[in-house]
Amino acid sequence: MNGRLLYLSFCICLGALGLSKVSFAQTITISALSSNSICAGMGGSFFVPFSTTGAFTAGNTFTAQLSDANGVFSGTTLTIGTLRVSPQTAATNTITVTIPSTLVASSNYKIRVISSTPSRTSTNSQSVFLNAPPSQPTVTVP
Repeated sequence: MNGRLLYLSFCICLGALGLSKVSFAQTITISALSSNSICAGMGGSFFVPFSTTGAFTAGNTFTAQLSDANGVFSGTTLTIGTLRVSPQTAATNTITVTIPSTLVASSNYKIRVISSTPSRTSTNSQSVFLNAPPSQPTVTVP
């Protein structure tokens, strides 16, 4: 009986402090990209729309990251855009991203979104194709 009362008191305290399971349910999901095909070496900007669930804390920054040319998020992961928003619950947002002109062509790049507080990574990623730039036209004089 004492164990049950202690457990009940513990649960009430967690709820009063806002530390219930619900407060840990933040998720990030990326929607379809406004563009997913860009010429490598040209750079370019487009939008990464995403939605969230749960509450993110004050000072949170959402960051769009680009994988390496093999689609792997590792030490070469590149920040391509950020968005700082005030605390909120479920919402839809958009990050404007810029693809550097120094990247090589690949059909394996991926984009994900992470948050700073709390630290979360999107439940999905979206593919981005960096196509080889067209070759320079040649002009011949007859």
